[in-house]
Amino acid sequence: PVELLVRRLNDHDCDPVELRPDSPHGVSGLVEAMRSDNVSVVNSLGSRLVESPILLAFLPHICRFFLKEELKLPSVATWWCGQPDALKYVLEHLSDLVIRPAFRMADSAPIHPAESKPAELELLRRELKDRPQDYVAQETVLRSTSPVHVQRQTRPWHLALRAFMLARGQTHVAMPGGLARVSPQSHVLDFTMTSGERAQDVWVLAKHPIDDISLL
Repeated sequence: PVELLVRRLNDHDCDPVELRPDSPHGVSGLVEAMRSDNVSVVNSLGSRLVESPILLAFLPHICRFFLKEELKLPSVATWWCGQPDALKYVLEHLSDLVIRPAFRMADSAPIHPAESKPAELELLRRELKDRPQDYVAQETVLRSTSPVHVQRQTRPWHLALRAFMLARGQTHVAMPGGLARVSPQSHVLDFTMTSGERAQDVWVLAKHPIDDISLL
């Protein structure tokens, strides 16, 4: 008997019976098994919505509303184009920003207007005006670099650090470490959390013992 699943597939690929009939993946009847509480799925169906960039535009306000405090770590400045003032700002500073779909329903690559051709830029402006609610804009992140050994040489590659948190009761605990991804081009790391040409575990060293954290 299987009591617990850790889901890796996209939502619509998980159950060809109820979700996507032409999917060659997934488990037939999984949704009904979940509905009947016969199996638990760690990252439940629909949880990908939490990764939607639109939430970043409101993260400081969400923190103040629920926790009555400011963010301990500043978030990347994000503007949802569905707000008139935000759209006006985005159109005026387009070449300095990165454009993303507001809702992450697929792994769509971000758009870098600064690297776009004039015709592509004009098409993007028209798209933002026609469907502003479907897009967010973010400030361009200047990533740090890390030495990487490539072809017998040490070169500075751009770095992205993916951190993890573990749910514990009614709170969450930050894992002591993470996963570093590197790429010679900074914008490659803007695609998804799994983007990058190489990956390496990151360990945070402590001067004293820390409490053990079990994934179980």
